[in-house]
Amino acid sequence: IGLMKRELMREAVDEATLEAFRTVKATLDPQGLLNPGKVLP
Repeated sequence: IGLMKRELMREAVDEATLEAFRTVKATLDPQGLLNPGKVLP
């Protein structure tokens, strides 16, 4: 999801799924270096 569509993620998936995405992202990229601000709100 890019910058223009990132807010639509909240409408497309529930909060539990967003939290799972955030957990995976934090695990794989703990320093936040990969595409910062472009995947999850």
